[in-house]
Amino acid sequence: MATVRLVIRSDKDRAGGLLSIGLLYQVAGERKYYSTKHKVYFENWDAEAQTAVYISKKTAATMLPDLPAGKLIPEAKIRAINEGLDFLRSEVTRIEMGFNLAGIEFTANDVINKLKQIRPQKEGDGPVSVCKFIDQYIDESGKVKTKGSLQVYRSLITHLEDYEEKKKCGAIQFKNIDTVFLGRFFTFLVSTRDLLNTTANKQISTLQTLLRKAIAAGIEVNPGFKDYRTKSQALEVIALTEAEFNQLRDYPLPEGSKLNRIRDIFIFSCATGLRYSDLKSLKRENIKGNVITLTIRKTRQNNTIPLNAVSAAILQKYINDAKPLPVPSGPKLNLFIKELFKQVGVNDPVELVRYQGGERLERTFPKYELLSIHSARKTFATLSLSRGMPVNIAMALGGWVNYQSFKRYVSTAEDQKKESMNQVWGSPE
Repeated sequence: MATVRLVIRSDKDRAGGLLSIGLLYQVAGERKYYSTKHKVYFENWDAEAQTAVYISKKTAATMLPDLPAGKLIPEAKIRAINEGLDFLRSEVTRIEMGFNLAGIEFTANDVINKLKQIRPQKEGDGPVSVCKFIDQYIDESGKVKTKGSLQVYRSLITHLEDYEEKKKCGAIQFKNIDTVFLGRFFTFLVSTRDLLNTTANKQISTLQTLLRKAIAAGIEVNPGFKDYRTKSQALEVIALTEAEFNQLRDYPLPEGSKLNRIRDIFIFSCATGLRYSDLKSLKRENIKGNVITLTIRKTRQNNTIPLNAVSAAILQKYINDAKPLPVPSGPKLNLFIKELFKQVGVNDPVELVRYQGGERLERTFPKYELLSIHSARKTFATLSLSRGMPVNIAMALGGWVNYQSFKRYVSTAEDQKKESMNQVWGSPE
């Protein structure tokens, strides 16, 4: 079993008494040392908790009487150091997971070499631009992150480089990104890049995440970026109602036809909660008896999903095929899904409301135009809850780990319960 421990190198005193914080990684009897590039005074280090601690001027007068007040480590810097150390721990876990998923046996040296690829800024180096750092991060994360998550980073580089060009401000530096900059960048994304508020806020939160990674890499970052708060908008849940699900299930389609196969894939996702990436990669080895066992591609978590009457019947249809389901490419699948639901007649008008700056934008679509394979996963959540499945069970089956991202399905299910109750028993006065 691997162990990670953070220590200070008391044998490597630096000028002014600052001590380097190192990461000791051990696996299979081999131990390697990694310099985190962070430094603290001996009194700033809690060896048991393996964390840096803040020392106020009042406390320092007793503990460090010979230390000039100007050399005290500020509280914001202590927080940044601890965030950096926490990130390094998570990076070690991520690296181990990457090796395990690839079926590669690894040594302590393998893990530390991967950790070194974060390329922390060394003392004396010139300033690293934000875009250059993100570009390096994309290059180093290519083998362990999904293409979708990396695309968000690439889009961010495009927006930042356009900001540099339009504002003629030169390469954006970490020291310049504070709450004022982020406010101006948001305005630029909405007014110049023509993004909706929800997309612009996603870009801002992605940039804030990368700034925390930069702190972990030993880069000095303006702590003001943490004070900027993005505003979220509760988006519509585009999922099938119980009536629409039954309409889809009962609609007559020729056996073996393209749309019949597309319906099977969609309903299978409705009955299991599987994402497209997991549907596409599903293998017969993942199905043992009446249980699906797989590692979720997005979160890299192991998950077990019992088959039910609906999902088992669909798998039985393709029992003689090489793969459990005939899943086409994502773009084709989503086009076919829209074609399917247009034919089935799921065409109630749905109004979407978005904001661009202070402007409210309203558009109405027939529902089939808004449906995609991800709608099936949303349907799993809403129908499971409305049929009485406990929230924690629905989350576990679908692989949701964050209630904040799941709770919108809870409110949707409550609306369906209310509608159903009124239909059966009548509306209250």
